[in-house]
Amino acid sequence: MTTDTTTKDTSPGASAPGTTVLDARGVTMRFGGLTAVRDVDLTVSSGEIVGLIGPNGA
Repeated sequence: MTTDTTTKDTSPGASAPGTTVLDARGVTMRFGGLTAVRDVDLTVSSGEIVGLIGPNGA
């Protein structure tokens, strides 16, 4: 029995190191009456791994 599989690369093209891939400015997030973040600016460059973690780890 022979099985042939073909996969297609659907990932976006790689950006040059240091290239901005995400630029968010003035982000505010509210849950009901609670403001979780206020006026946050975030820039992520190609190759970076970024996480935003609150006091409870979420």
